[in-house]
Amino acid sequence: MLGETVQLNCLASGVPSPRITWTKAAPASKGSAAVSGSSSFSDLRNAGVTNHRVLANGTLVMERVGAANEGKYLCKAENGVGEPISKLVEVDINSKVFLGGGTL
Repeated sequence: MLGETVQLNCLASGVPSPRITWTKAAPASKGSAAVSGSSSFSDLRNAGVTNHRVLANGTLVMERVGAANEGKYLCKAENGVGEPISKLVEVDINSKVFLGGGTL
């Protein structure tokens, strides 16, 4: 919900302990069809997400969410052993309906 706090979990384990990183997909340009897996991902600050922190367990916390927080987020866990693993999460921000300056 608009203005609230959102938490995205990315829990991973391994030996050595994995490093967790979060990135956000660049928005698709208007008129282009989005192809699965074709999004380019950027560091959260470069993607305009400034209201976030990552907890020690890998959970991404975004406070006072707004339109800039909508989109696809990729959590990646890697520890240098084998291939990294990742999880894609999509965030949609909803808000109350407003009409004529009042709330419904």
